Amino acid sequence: MAAKVCYNCGKKLHGNGINCPNCGAHQWREGTDRMTVEQLKEKADDEFRQAKLAKGDQRDTFLEMSMFHYHLVAEKIKDHIPHLEDLEPIERCIHMLEIILQQEWRAEAHGNEYWQKGYKEMIEVLNNKKENIVYDRMEKRREQDAKQAAETNAADDAAAAPADGTAPADAPAPKAIAPKAEPDKLDELVDYAIFTVSEMDEMGSWTFLGKPRTKNYMISMFSFLRDIKSQLATLEQKEREVLLHVMFQVADSYEKGTYPFPQDPARAIDWHVEAANRGLVLSELAIGDIYMKGSGGLRPQLEKALTWYEKALNSNSSQKITEYAEAAIEHIKYTMRTEQ
Repeated sequence: MAAKVCYNCGKKLHGNGINCPNCGAHQWREGTDRMTVEQLKEKADDEFRQAKLAKGDQRDTFLEMSMFHYHLVAEKIKDHIPHLEDLEPIERCIHMLEIILQQEWRAEAHGNEYWQKGYKEMIEVLNNKKENIVYDRMEKRREQDAKQAAETNAADDAAAAPADGTAPADAPAPKAIAPKAEPDKLDELVDYAIFTVSEMDEMGSWTFLGKPRTKNYMISMFSFLRDIKSQLATLEQKEREVLLHVMFQVADSYEKGTYPFPQDPARAIDWHVEAANRGLVLSELAIGDIYMKGSGGLRPQLEKALTWYEKALNSNSSQKITEYAEAAIEHIKYTMRTEQ
């Protein structure tokens, strides 16, 4: 059998050492320089799976190899960080680092606390980078809105001026440039939701839209919702339904106190109102239910419940919604008659 040689310097390797005694190169690095982040992570995942099937020393070796290759994935991500300028690749990197951290903890004694600390720091850097990008986009959008408002005002003034350039005797005072718009209700709700989710444990997860989601996924979803709110009416039907369902599920979570959200019926109603204003009839029914039952410590308010059920009934929605609203309205009216 031919003797093993170092992939880096070509010298013979003696024994089972993984470091070359001549140049110090780590032999598990062989070929990794030519691999992409995804390929390298797939290699580490495969080694981790083999470790779960193996026993004894073989299991330990596979675990150590997988942890080493996960670390190489993190090294490649670290090299990419200065060049990341879009939200999607930043999110992918954060997600990958969170998986690596999870694998480190699952490996127990084979994990490396020093590496774990580095992964957490990288996640923090990426989160800050993502937040800065979102903030910059919001500021640019506000500046564009202010500029557009100023141009509109100028065009209106020019249209109102006489052709000879003289100002009319009863000319109105020049229009002031409108101040930047204050954040609307949805902005405030999103800010509070992001703050709430940020309080989650570092490896906490939440089932969202039927799938386990990370803290960073939740925050990015809320940020995206705020960015896209003015375009909801023009989105494709499927995209619009998903985004409205996001609002409904957050509202439902505030109503029931689903982790990580505290039980807060007032915030649940606020979220449902925002979704209802954008055409989600299910939120109209949900508001009616909250006011009728008095969930979360909120006292029942039958008059308000009746108003929202009537809105749902007048929406010309599906037969199920119509039947539900009719039954609820009949129940409320009966209750109000008996209480008189």
